[in-house]
Amino acid sequence: MKFTKKYTSDVVDKLVDIAIDSTFELPETHLNNLFSVVNLGMYDALRHRAKAISPRKKEKVEVCNELFKELYELIKVDIEEFRKLTIEAKTASFTQNRILEIDPSSYNKNEMLMTFDKNSVDMDYIYLTQPVRKKFNDKHKQIIHKIENLLINN
Repeated sequence: MKFTKKYTSDVVDKLVDIAIDSTFELPETHLNNLFSVVNLGMYDALRHRAKAISPRKKEKVEVCNELFKELYELIKVDIEEFRKLTIEAKTASFTQNRILEIDPSSYNKNEMLMTFDKNSVDMDYIYLTQPVRKKFNDKHKQIIHKIENLLINN
């Protein structure tokens, strides 16, 4: 019985190059990205709502901008602290049975929809990120409350 090569050396070399060039991201990377996207998305949603403050009320605008700067710095710290957690702790931050339901490339799209068109958001994404959103609202309740008071008293 005679054995023959199925692929030429040239084809094998090209396949090796493709394999080397393809990237594999660890699940931890996706969790870090998702946590960042959710936190920054909630920040952006608040900023979007704050556009209702009349630019003529400069004092309120300045106070609101200071609150947003403070909130952004706290979010950056939260994201860095999350990156230091173990994968088990990171996974526990989300609704675990939904993690595999959402394509990581759609995180940004779903978060944008959360801000502008909640009716179009994938329900699995909402359930997946609900614990992070609740923690965000609980942790930053005071700043969010101050911003909402500025919006109400506009």
